[in-house]
Amino acid sequence: MARTRTRSIHDTAENGTVAPAETGRRDRSATAARQPAKPRAQSQGLIERIPVVRSIAGYLHGVRTEIQKVTWPTREETLRLTGVVLGVTIFFSIALGLLDTFLSWWFQKAFHPDSETTFLIIAVAVIAVVGGTWTLFRHRI
Repeated sequence: MARTRTRSIHDTAENGTVAPAETGRRDRSATAARQPAKPRAQSQGLIERIPVVRSIAGYLHGVRTEIQKVTWPTREETLRLTGVVLGVTIFFSIALGLLDTFLSWWFQKAFHPDSETTFLIIAVAVIAVVGGTWTLFRHRI
């Protein structure tokens, strides 16, 4: 492949006149002095100069980008889901309170010398309820 030579603004055409310069080209001769590079630290801000700050800024930029992609729930959805969470929380609080009260009463009966039979009857009933529940739901879980 043959290389073609581009003309400089100092080259003359074949008829002796100065050739028109090509637009967008600069004189790249070896005699052209290069300008010293400007120190980058002066043109950069604080974020670009300090690596830790730059990495934190990059992380926060990524977080902002991801937050913009999130589909946020509407006000109605938020209220409905908050109601569900509060309802489940209240239900389980009451259920655990009742279970704690029952177990406290039951173990007080167990360690009282006159009520051994009451404790055993309740123990059999609890075993029957737990065993029956497990038998009914073992295939669904």
